[in-house]
Formats: sequence, structure tokens, C-alpha cells
Amino acid sequence: MQMSEQKLLSKTDGFITIDIPPIPLPTPMMAARWFMTNPVIRALFFVAMGVGMGHLWYSPSTPPKVHPAPVITVTETLADFAARESQGLTNDEREKLIAVTELILDDHFDTPSAIREEFRFQRLKAGLDSPAFRNFSAKWESRLEEMAIDETVESMRRCYEALLYGLQSVQSYVDVSIESEDVAVSPNTERAKETVQRQRFFRRR
Repeated sequence: MQMSEQKLLSKTDGFITIDIPPIPLPTPMMAARWFMTNPVIRALFFVAMGVGMGHLWYSPSTPPKVHPAPVITVTETLADFAARESQGLTNDEREKLIAVTELILDDHFDTPSAIREEFRFQRLKAGLDSPAFRNFSAKWESRLEEMAIDETVESMRRCYEALLYGLQSVQSYVDVSIESEDVAVSPNTERAKETVQRQRFFRRR
């Protein structure tokens, strides 16, 4: 008795039907037993395990990410700028500039241009026209332009107040330094006088 040949494809009018026969799959227990008993599969399994363990053992450790410190922008005030740039002036020039600035702040003006003209007149009158002062004045004007200050009398007064504060802070530091030097020198001077007096006393004897 001949068995009928099983057809995978059958054609009907306008269609092709694919007849898939049932595919037997092993159970998990049967598959595990087959893997354990097959020498090739066992060898490949142990090789893969050894490669994985070796990679974990010899792989370099990833260095921890070090986040950079946050950048803190410190904005220099106009008074700090005046104090820093005026250090190139002499003590006499700084005192004259302080006096001119105080004179400007004590007066009354209607326009910013009038303040500038009076300041220029008073500083020329005080004799402030050295190369060091011209350098400081140019940097001061450039800084005011960068700040884009409003052209009002109050704004200009605040600028000159910042200038005065910066100049006075430097002048106070200079005065304290000079007083410290005088105090440090005076004991030595007194000792020298006492030594001379003692020598004269012993010579007389």
C-alpha cells in the first residue's frame, strides 16, 4: 500500500496555500540532556565561560568621572576697578584726585556733560596731567563705555562716588602701610640714640 505523497504547496484558483507539517520540538529536559551529553557543545560552553571570566578579570576598570568645578564669574565693581588701576598713581596724585572728586560730588550739575567739563577743569587746575594719570583716565573712560551707563546726572554721580570710594580705599591702605613702617623703624632709632648716649657717658668717665 503506497502512502500518499504529502504536498507542502497546493494551488487553487488565484491562491497558493502553504501546508506546513507539524515540527517536533524537544522538551527543555531533553534539550538540556542533549547539551550535556554532546561533547562539542560542552567544550564550546566551557571555552565561552573561560573567555568571559578572563575578560572580566583583565578588563581595565573605568575611571570615575570627575566633574569639573563650576565656573563662578566674579564681576568687578567700578570701585574695585578704580582701586586696582589707581595703584599706578603716586600718593600725591591720588590725594589730588580724591580732592577733585569730592569737589565734584559736593557741587550741583544739570547735565552729565557739565560734570565732565568741571571734572576736567578741576583736575587740570590741580596739576593732574602726568602720563600715569592719563593712562588711568583712559582706562576709566573705556570702562564707563563698556558698562553703557545711562547719560543722567545721577548715574554720573554714582560713577564718581565709586571712583572716590576706590581711591580712598587705596589711600587708606597706603597710609596704614606708612604708619606701620614708622612704628617698625622708631624702636631701632631710639636704641641707636641710647647707644650713642651711653658711649658718650663712658668716654667722659
